[in-house]
Amino acid sequence: MINKLRRKALAGALFSALALGACLDPGDPGNLVPKTVVEDPTLPRIALAGTQLHSEAYGDPSSPMVVVLHGGPGQGSGPRMRRGFDPAFSLDMPKPDRGIGHAFLRPAESLTDFTTPIVPVFLNCYYAPQPTALRCYQLGAAVREIVAEHPADLRVAVVGSGGLWHTPRAKDAYLDEAFDRAMLDAMRAGDARTMARHFDAYVVPPGDASQLIGAPGPGATGLLDAVGPRGGTRETCNWIAAAAVADGRPATIVDYVPIYASPIGAAFAYWR
Repeated sequence: MINKLRRKALAGALFSALALGACLDPGDPGNLVPKTVVEDPTLPRIALAGTQLHSEAYGDPSSPMVVVLHGGPGQGSGPRMRRGFDPAFSLDMPKPDRGIGHAFLRPAESLTDFTTPIVPVFLNCYYAPQPTALRCYQLGAAVREIVAEHPADLRVAVVGSGGLWHTPRAKDAYLDEAFDRAMLDAMRAGDARTMARHFDAYVVPPGDASQLIGAPGPGATGLLDAVGPRGGTRETCNWIAAAAVADGRPATIVDYVPIYASPIGAAFAYWR
C-alpha cells in the first residue's frame, strides 16, 4: 500500500516510512532520541537528590494518573510515549550478512532508487507477544500525529507490506476471500478502525489445522484464542496501521488477486 501525503494534509506511517524531503542528521541532539534536560533548558523539570529530571504531565486531567519512569535519555516523555507507545530501536543490523527482510527491500526497490531515506518499522506479526489489530491502528494514528506536528516541511510516503490472508505450507491451508474482501471494503470506505475490528473479531474455526493456537514458534500470538487469525495473515496488521495514517480518506483498491496455489490473497491499494 502506498500513501503519499504532505505534512498538515495527511501524514505518513510505517512499515517502511520514506522521508522524501529533508533528511535529518541522527548525530544532532533530538533527532535520534528526544533531548535531555541538559541539552534543552526549556524542558520542564524537577530536581531529585541533586539530579535534574524531565517532568511532564499530559492527557486528560480528569483521568487516573500514570507515572512513567524511563531510563532515557529523555525518551520516557517523548511524543511516542505521550501517545502510549515506547518503541525499541536499533542502530545495528542483527544479521548484516543477510541484510534486511524482503518486506522492506522489495517495496523500496519498486518505489525508490535507494537514495531516498527509509525508516523501516517492524511490527511483530509472527512471534508472541503480538499486538492486536486495534493496537496497530492506534500506532498508525500516533505516527500520523507525530509527522503532522513535525516542524520540518517533510514529504512522507508510507508503505504497508505483507498480507492479506495467507497460510502457505500450513496443513490444510486455504484462502478466506470473504475475510480479505471485507477488509478491502473498509479501506474503500476510509474506515481503518473497522478494519481493526474486523480482524480482531475473527475467531479461528474449530478444527482448523492451518491456524494452530498456542503452538510455540512462528504463528504463536501470545493473545487470547479469540483475537484474530493466525500465521501469515497477521501481516494484515501492517495494512491496518498504514490505513490508520490515512483514516477517513477512502483508499483506491488497484487489484485483489486470490492465489490458491500458495494460498495467499494478494492486493494492492493506495491513498492520495
